[in-house]
Amino acid sequence: MGYLMAPLLATIQKHFPGTKMGLENIGGAESEVSVVVCGVTNMILEMSRWEGMAGGMAMRTWSDALVEAHSRLPAGSKKDHVAKGIVRGISQNTDITLMTKEFTAKIQIISSLKSVCSRIYGVGSADARQAEAVLSSRVI
Repeated sequence: MGYLMAPLLATIQKHFPGTKMGLENIGGAESEVSVVVCGVTNMILEMSRWEGMAGGMAMRTWSDALVEAHSRLPAGSKKDHVAKGIVRGISQNTDITLMTKEFTAKIQIISSLKSVCSRIYGVGSADARQAEAVLSSRVI
C-alpha cells in the first residue's frame, strides 16, 4: 500500500543536480507535512463513507505509519516541526464531515486519530492532551 518515491527522486536529482531534496531543505516543514497528512487522512475518511470497517482499518494503518515515520526521524528541531505538522494535519485541517456515519467504524477512526497525538507527544503530555481536545471538539 504505497508508492516508492526513490526512483522518481533519483531521476529528478539526475536532471536537476542543484535541487535540494528532503524535509531538511524545506522551509515550512510543519505546514507541508500538515497538508500531506490532512490530504491522506481526508481520503481515508471519504473511503470510510462507502465501506466503514475498511476505512477504520485503513486509518489504523495510516496512524501506525505516521507514528513510525516520526519515530525514525533523527532528534532535532525538524522532528518537532514534523510532529506539529502531523498533529495539526489530523486535529485541525482534516475535514471530519467526510467520516462515516457507521458507529463502530466511527469510534475506531476517532480512536486511531487520537492515538497518534499521544504516541507522538507521549501519553499524558500537555501537547497530546491539547491536540486530543481540539480533535474531540471537532468530532462532537
